[in-house]
Amino acid sequence: MSNDRIRFSSTIKKELYEALQKHSEKTDVPITKLLDRAVEQFLSKQEKISE
Repeated sequence: MSNDRIRFSSTIKKELYEALQKHSEKTDVPITKLLDRAVEQFLSKQEKISE
């Protein structure tokens, strides 16, 4: 595992995980990268809202 990554555990709605998994397979983008992008976009949006 790379030094810039950490392992964590959480839960997600089954249908969201299945959709995420299908998208990952369709695009050949690993789920970890998709989660990185989603969290980055979420935090960026929240930052703009709080300004």
